[in-house]
Amino acid sequence: MLGGYNKGLALKTETLKKEGYIK
Repeated sequence: MLGGYNKGLALKTETLKKEGYIK
Protein backbone atom coordinates (compact mmCIF):
# COMPACT_ATOMS: atom_id res chain seq x y z
CA MET A 1 0.00 0.00 0.00
CA LEU A 2 2.75 2.40 0.99
CA GLY A 3 4.82 1.31 -2.00
CA GLY A 4 1.91 2.14 -4.30
CA TYR A 5 1.61 5.56 -2.68
CA ASN A 6 5.30 6.26 -3.17
CA LYS A 7 5.07 5.10 -6.78
CA GLY A 8 2.16 7.46 -7.40
CA LEU A 9 4.01 10.32 -5.71
CA ALA A 10 7.08 9.70 -7.87
CA LEU A 11 4.89 9.71 -10.97
CA LYS A 12 3.39 13.07 -9.95
CA THR A 13 6.87 14.45 -9.34
CA GLU A 14 8.02 13.35 -12.79
CA THR A 15 4.94 14.97 -14.31
CA LEU A 16 5.67 18.23 -12.49
CA LYS A 17 9.28 18.15 -13.67
CA LYS A 18 8.16 17.59 -17.25
CA GLU A 19 5.70 20.46 -16.96
CA GLY A 20 8.50 22.67 -15.64
CA TYR A 21 7.11 23.28 -12.14
CA ILE A 22 10.18 21.70 -10.57
CA LYS A 23 13.54 22.88 -11.86
